[in-house]
Amino acid sequence: MTPDQKAAFDHRRNEVCLRHLRSSPEIRKARRRRRGQRVRALLGSLVAVAIMLVLTKSFMIAMHGPGAYAQIVAPALPAQEGGSLIQTMLMPDPVSSEIAALLRPFLSEEGSVATSISTVPEAPDA
Repeated sequence: MTPDQKAAFDHRRNEVCLRHLRSSPEIRKARRRRRGQRVRALLGSLVAVAIMLVLTKSFMIAMHGPGAYAQIVAPALPAQEGGSLIQTMLMPDPVSSEIAALLRPFLSEEGSVATSISTVPEAPDA
């Protein structure tokens, strides 16, 4: 079978299969319903972004403390008073503060991996 004949055969076979899928009630019942997949995908993405935001806030609060974190994010906050969405997302909340309290012992200055690695390589003793 030449490549042209194979392509024509595959095209005809796909058309016949699609006609059978559309007309057969047994196959139509067995077909999977795909309702809400886009909504679930969007919701999953939003949940992942929210979790990453909370973990990032927690890490920064653990590193710098709540007061210094508030000073870091102050320029990004809008000048308006009240509970805007950006303010709610960026300011420390109880969940991120609790996670920061759990992370703080691992990020202490004495036991930090970053402080134990010297930034300037030492000269070998000759």
